Amino acid sequence: MRYLALLAGLLMLGPSMGCKAMLYPMARAFGGPSEAELKHCRAAFNRMKVGFRTVPVVVFPAVVPMSPGGTPLAGSDTLLLGGLRKGGVAQALGAKVTPEVASSPLGHNQMRYAWDRARAYGAWVKRAHPEGEYLVFTEILQSKDGAIHGMMVYVTEGSGQIAYLSLWNSHHFAQGKAPRDVAAVCDLIVTRLLAALNQEATVLFPPYGVG
Repeated sequence: MRYLALLAGLLMLGPSMGCKAMLYPMARAFGGPSEAELKHCRAAFNRMKVGFRTVPVVVFPAVVPMSPGGTPLAGSDTLLLGGLRKGGVAQALGAKVTPEVASSPLGHNQMRYAWDRARAYGAWVKRAHPEGEYLVFTEILQSKDGAIHGMMVYVTEGSGQIAYLSLWNSHHFAQGKAPRDVAAVCDLIVTRLLAALNQEATVLFPPYGVG
């Protein structure tokens, strides 16, 4: 009870840097990255904000990650490419290779899952050296009946450094309504990815992982 009372008190203090530092161990316990890793991500995102629309950006098909390697969603790469090009990413290119990234159990902690997956994609990029200054990976949580339940988007630099990570589930959909199909979800992904380029790095990767 004392622990819960302390946590409640800290949350009421507001988003001060001291409060964030005190909540840092909790963020780490729930799968959040270290502050050292976040600093690298912030720097990479700031570089991405400058160069994303002007350098080669390789886009991989969205996958449903519930099987080894993921199950690609037909036409998703074309939809994502079209949206990015329309949004000003002039050198958006379709991927010529398939990322060799083993499947991971989703579990109940989506934040931990998303960071583990981002690191896995980054490790593959570092190992395989695919073309592209930036590489865009998308995972869509979709049930057998086609219903969309969430999506994760990861962007790495050509070095494998994570530059962008976003996780969206039912808590992030307008009025709690998920996109109706793959076309709608790809449109939403592109819209939010491009909008993020106008944000500060500390919004996407907050200090100590506490936003």
